[in-house]
Order: sequence, then C-alpha cells, then structure tokens
Amino acid sequence: MAQLKANPKPEVPEVTPTMWPLQDQLRFLPWIASTFEYSDDAHAEAEGRVLMDQQKFVRDYLQHDSPYRGLLLLHSLGVGKTCAAIAAAEALRPSRTGGVFVMTTKMLHASFAKEVPLCAAPSLQRRQRWRRVPATDPLAAATAAKMTAKMLKAHGGVWVPQGRDEEGQEYVEYDDLDATEQEGIDSQVDAIIDATFHFVHYNGLTKERVDQMFQGGTNPFDGAVVIIDEVHNFVSRVMNKRLVAPLYERLLDAVDCKVILLSGTPIVNRTAELAYLINLVQGRTVIHVLQLIDESSMEAIQEALDAADVSRMIQEVSYEPSTRRVRVVFAPVGFEMSADNAGMVHRVRDDDERPTSMTSTSIERVTRALGDAHIRVKARNSMTALPLPDDVDDFDAHFVDWEQGTIVNPVLLQRRIVGAVSSYSLRDKTFFASVSPINIVQVEMSGLQFVKYSQLRYEERRRERNVQRFQVRARGRKPSGEVDNLGQVYRTFSLAACTFVFPDEITRPFKFQMRQKLREDYGDVEVDAGEVDREYERTLELATRRLKIEMPDSLRMEGTLAVHSPKFLALLQYLQGSPGPALVYSQFRRAEGLGLLASTLDVNGWVEFRLEDPECNRLLLNIFNNEFDQLPRATRDSLPTETNLHGECARVFMITASGAEGISLKNVRQVHMIEGFWNHNRLDQVIGRAVRARSHIDLPEAERHVDVFLYLSTFTDDQRLDHAIMHIDKGLTSDQYVHTVAMKKKHLTDQVLSLIRAASVDCAVHDKDEKACFNLPQTADGQERFRTTEFASDLDDAAYARRIVKLVVVSLDNQTFYLDRRAGILYDYDKLKAENVLLQ
Repeated sequence: MAQLKANPKPEVPEVTPTMWPLQDQLRFLPWIASTFEYSDDAHAEAEGRVLMDQQKFVRDYLQHDSPYRGLLLLHSLGVGKTCAAIAAAEALRPSRTGGVFVMTTKMLHASFAKEVPLCAAPSLQRRQRWRRVPATDPLAAATAAKMTAKMLKAHGGVWVPQGRDEEGQEYVEYDDLDATEQEGIDSQVDAIIDATFHFVHYNGLTKERVDQMFQGGTNPFDGAVVIIDEVHNFVSRVMNKRLVAPLYERLLDAVDCKVILLSGTPIVNRTAELAYLINLVQGRTVIHVLQLIDESSMEAIQEALDAADVSRMIQEVSYEPSTRRVRVVFAPVGFEMSADNAGMVHRVRDDDERPTSMTSTSIERVTRALGDAHIRVKARNSMTALPLPDDVDDFDAHFVDWEQGTIVNPVLLQRRIVGAVSSYSLRDKTFFASVSPINIVQVEMSGLQFVKYSQLRYEERRRERNVQRFQVRARGRKPSGEVDNLGQVYRTFSLAACTFVFPDEITRPFKFQMRQKLREDYGDVEVDAGEVDREYERTLELATRRLKIEMPDSLRMEGTLAVHSPKFLALLQYLQGSPGPALVYSQFRRAEGLGLLASTLDVNGWVEFRLEDPECNRLLLNIFNNEFDQLPRATRDSLPTETNLHGECARVFMITASGAEGISLKNVRQVHMIEGFWNHNRLDQVIGRAVRARSHIDLPEAERHVDVFLYLSTFTDDQRLDHAIMHIDKGLTSDQYVHTVAMKKKHLTDQVLSLIRAASVDCAVHDKDEKACFNLPQTADGQERFRTTEFASDLDDAAYARRIVKLVVVSLDNQTFYLDRRAGILYDYDKLKAENVLLQ
C-alpha cells in the first residue's frame, strides 16, 4: 500500500508503495492513477525548493524501491523537467553504486549545473544561512571529502548550512557575507556538484574518452543514474553511427540502472527515433531459453519452480510444447514477485538472505529445480529483446504509411511504450504569453538574387543526382519516405542565397569552388581539409568586412538592401515597429545569417551592445531579461537605465541552433526566424526560448503577447517560368522546399506525439479527463499482460482487436448485464461501467 508522507524534503519520495505491478499488466495504468495522488498538503514548504506535482511524480516513480527502469520526460518548456530529473537523481543517489551521469552538450553543461542547486538537496542551495567550520569538524566530513586540499586551505575550512532545528550557533545569510566568503561557498557548491554528477559531453567525445569509460571490461552504467539532456541530439548521433553509439549499447545492457531522458522535442527527423528513446528507457530484456529432453507441461514446470522456491525470482515463464522449450524472464535485479502469486513485485531488503536475480547462478537454480522434478534440460542459451525495433526500415514498416502520411498500428505503438514516458503540459494558461500563429512572410527575390541563386542551385542539382545514383546502387531502390530527404546537405548554398547575395564587385567564396580550384591547380595531390577550412573562413571574413566598409549602401534600407536582401529589409521594418524586445534566429552564424544581419543593423543606426567582462554572455542575457538585480554593481552603474522591460536597453537578441536549446528569455514581443529548417521542431524550440512558463509575468497582462515571423524567399511569376525551376524544383525556392519537407514531417510527428502523450504513464495522474488517456479493458484482477516481451511476437492492431471481448447489453430477471455472445459469459454491468473492470 502506498504511503503519503507529509512535508517531505525534495530528495525524499512521498508516495512509497511496498508492492508494484509490472508495466505490461492490464492493471498497471489504473494502479498508477489511483496510487500517485498528491494532496495540497504535500505542497507544504520543506527545506529548500518545493517541487511541483509532475516533478514529484518522476522522483517517486523512479525511487529506489521502484522496479521501473526509467522515463522519457516529455514535459513542455518551462515546467521544470531538468529539475524533475535532478530531484529524482538526488533521491536515488544514496542507493546507487554507480553514481550519477549527466550526458549533455558542452554548451549546455553550465546551464544544467546551474539548475542543480535549485533542485537538489538543501546543502547545495546558495541563498540560505551559513557558517564556516574546520575541515575536521564532523559536520564537514562529507563535504570536505569532495574538496581538494588546496580549496580547503584557501577558504579556511568548510561552509555548512544551518540545519532545520539547529540553534545556538551563529549563522549568516549568504547575501550578508562579503564577496570572498560568497566565492568560497560558490566554489564549494561547484566542487560538490562536480564530485556528485559525472558530466559527459556527447557532442565532444573522442575514441580515447570512450575507451577510458569502458576500460576493464565493466559497464560504467551498472548501478548508476543516467540523465541525458536534449536526448534527441544524442539519438541523432547514435543513428548516424557517431562515437556515442557504444554508449547507447552499454546503456541498453546496464544492470540496475535508472535512465532519465530530457527533451521537449523528442522526434526531430525520423519517427524511428522514438524506438531509440523507448529502448534507452526500458533497456534490453534477457530471455533465457531451456531446451527440454522430454515433453512436459506448463503445470508441471510451475509446480517444480514453486517447490524449489525459485518462482519469486521469475517474472515470466512459458512453455512451447511443439519445441519443448521453456522461456524464462527474471524479475528486475534486486526484486522478487509477491508470495501470494498476485503478480506484484517488491524490492528485496538488504538483510534478506533469499537469492534474487542479482545472483549469477539464478538460471542454474531454475535448471536444478526442473531436474529435481525429473524435467531434464538438454541445453540452454539466452537471447535479448527490445521494446521497439531500432532499424529504421523495420520500424517504418510496422508504424508508418508513407502514401497516406499517417501512423498505422497506433494501439500497438502505445502498448509498447506504456510505462516509459512521462508527459506534462502546464494547463494554467495564465502562466504563458499568447502566441500568434507563425506569420509566413513571403519575400520575392530580386533580379540579382535570382541570378546568383540559379547558379548555386545548378551546382546543387548536379550533386543531388550523384547522391541519388549512389543511394540507388547502395539500397537497390529509389529514395522514398521520410528518411530519404534528398539534398538536405546540398541546399545549404541556395538557402543562404535566399537570404542575401553579395554584389558583383565582391566575390562570395564557397568551399566547393575552392576545392575545385585546388584540384585544377594541383591535380591528384592530396589537400589538407583543415587548410581549406581555414582559408575559407579567412576569405569569407574578408568578403563580409569589405561589404560593410566598401559598399555599405548595399546594406542600407534606403540604399540597395532590397536588391541584395529583400528578407533583411522586411525584417528591419518589423523590428522598427516591435513594441518590445525581439528574438532573431538563423541557422547561419556568419555571412548570410546573423553576421551580415548584424552589419546591416549597424549600418542602419543600430548599436551592438558590448560589455568588457569575462562573463559577457551571461550578463547580456541578464540585461535582455530585465534581471538587473543579477548584475554586478559596476555593470549596473555603467548602464543608461535599469530596465529592459520594453527593450529600453537591449532591443534585439540573436541566436543560432545552439542558442535554441540553451537559453531562456523574458518579455520577448517578437520572434523572427530568418529561414526555416528541415524539421519544424527547430522552429518550435526557437519559439520556446521566448515563450516559457512565467516568461512574461512582469509585463502588463495586455502586453503578454508574442508575434512570430518566418521569412521565406519566393520567385516572381517570371522567375518561376525558368525550365529547371519549374520542372525540377516544382516552382519552389529552397526556402519553400525546406518548409514543405518540415511540414510533412510535422504532420507525422504530431500524430506520434499525440499517441505518446495519451499513453504516458502519468496521463491520468495530471489529466483528470481520463478520456484523453490510453486505456485498455480491465479484468477482475488485472494480471493479464497486454504486450509480449519480444516485439516480433506481439499483435498488430487488427489481430489485437480480435482478442478484445465484444459485449452487448442484456437484461435478465430485471438486472442488466454485459454478455459476451462468443463465450456465453455474463459480466457485471455496473462494475464495467464505473471501473472498466470485467467481473463475471
């Protein structure tokens, strides 16, 4: 029975069941909905930060006593999924033998670490009362162990926070300490975080780093908590066979591991990415196969296991008479089945001497148990199973209809993911600014732009033909479907030309032209790719600098900007009319992207905001977000005003793709996306940087609105008559083509996300309208399984529907029943109507 503890610490679970159902049982979802209830009393303030209900659920669902391995947190932006992961890790950390791993990008490392003190144990929260004690003091022992001798000496000991009931000692508020003392606490907290969380940058791995992680033949993730931030980026690298692929494989095999995946946009390019996510959460299941010498029966096998007291170790056992094979799946490591055969599991206490599946001899004990009952085993082996196929073609064959652009077998997909996903969206819309639908700003190309665009598209088409021929040879078929978006890489040049083209007087360098020139000059001599890159960067920088210095009129609104960039002209006109701060995004950092936009703004009277400070980026973000209280006094004194609520100080904030994942902005009134991207998730991420929970709370209610603009270059009617444009490119610019591909992907992705949210483990916990949640008809005890361990043996939707009992309402003796005509069985009408339970 679950217990609800009052006034919990953030790192201590509130809901603590003693028995847990298996995730594949019919009763699993109803049990979750009735067990994980959080009363208003649970919001009573505890030490440190009070967690929200969706964060508490993640912590409690994954607690040490839970048999469940992990969760994909599909939580909307701004509702604290990072904090939920940290709170869960803190609750698990004391019981973990493998520590806590945080896999993230190098850029997002600092952002994640900044969240830890806000969501973890009180000892990591800076703004509280502290006192300094010698390193030898018993109060300091745990902290001192995580600090270097040099640090202990520099700070004169260890800082300890005031205990909840501690009196008689002199503690000082953090804000009342001098700068040196605050620095001591800050560095101490950082040291504890670094010692507690093992950060792995999955976008900067080297072979040496991977080999170091796996040295000795052990799995570093055994017994660990693993958090993967922005996991869609991790999965993308796995699917592209990058160096993270071995980490994926080790995570699938990790024993007694808890996995927490974070992403607001879990599916980016391919629907099959979902398979990798669910597989990471659930891991591989080991199936032991015993080949019997003689025929037997399931009854005899079960009796033998019961007699030897090994049934509790076994989660699933089956027998195939035709092959004389026994298949065994053990309970999760450290758990056993309930003694009353009710199909529930519980953790075996450390002082319990009964063997569990943690022992390496578990399958030997099963073999002996069968032998003692004269059921002889001829041979044994094992195999593994994943929840979903991670082969792209296999996944698509089961779940995607490319002709119709729809998801097929949706119930099968939902049954396979039940228990692996937590979904939450903030339902109180007062916390969010309203957002306009994306305004598509269609900007016709200038004549010069069309000429230069056409030249670049000619080169791209040639490359696309070569790639298509290669794919046909490699696959034996023509490209089709979502995974074959031909030319994504090779439209880079024409996409850039959709935004800006250089005047004829200044040559815009391109890498492919530089490589061609080198081949012409030197023949087959091998050329250093790094040298080409460096020369390209140098010449591109020179060209953009010349543009601003020698031909500034090409960037002026009243000059020839309409010739070189109709997009920039439209963008500047909107920026001039913005009622407040604006966010501008481009995937291109320099040249045709943010670099030339910055030059254009400069030429038209805008001023770049600069600070002479080593932490310039953080301070600029604070200024833009109107967080002047976070600035050093010297910085505040140097500013003309101490408000930026309406862009008085900093008006425009520009980001690329990395910024779309790493920052949170406040009070933004306009979002401008200079070009689209191959998946709509990127655009959603950009908008999500500007519109988050409480991001506009400081503005008057009437001003809590954000207008969103996406700029797409289009052809004029005359330009569209060009033969190649009309017949090969279907009359679409690269801007329009990319947007079309993105919208097709979005159509499929939206279907998948809707299915995921409905099948999320906490759907009925957070959404009291349970009609929106995935559910299955219940039996009296709910022990029946609704999915198989092996994906290949599970039923598609048509076959599964044939197994569903079809009932009609009948009246007998003035009583109402449901009748299963096929089986001739009557069921309790009221029980099924009220509780969705079949009771004879």
